[in-house]
Amino acid sequence: MERISVEKLLENPQNNEHYVVEGIPTGMYADRQSYGNRPILILILENELLCKATARPISTAPRVKEGKQAYKELELGDIQDMIVYRCYDPSNEELGLAAAFIDQAIRQKSKVEAHGDYLDDVLEVDFIRVGKRGFSFIEYKFPSTE
Repeated sequence: MERISVEKLLENPQNNEHYVVEGIPTGMYADRQSYGNRPILILILENELLCKATARPISTAPRVKEGKQAYKELELGDIQDMIVYRCYDPSNEELGLAAAFIDQAIRQKSKVEAHGDYLDDVLEVDFIRVGKRGFSFIEYKFPSTE
């Protein structure tokens, strides 16, 4: 997999392409309870490229969708338990750890590597490497209510 610079990516960006981008982080935002209680990590590379990584909410993962008939026979609390259940999710913890390492990289002006799909001027990150440490992310999908 070829690594490219932020400048090279932004010269001729291709939507829906997977990239491995190297650059110096110049800004970061991390929040464990962002939009829809979904943890999010925003990273800016070289003052130009916006990168976004998301994870599942703390200890919450979507459960397999049940049939509509099953919902009709249950109380509201039971339905909520069917839609989501509590479990340990390592991608949530990875997001917090990655934020700490990226913060250090910003201060040291050292390069990071972001892997992801380029969509609508944002690199949707699924893996970040900071120094010798790598962090993987599983994007959180809201539970279906259909």
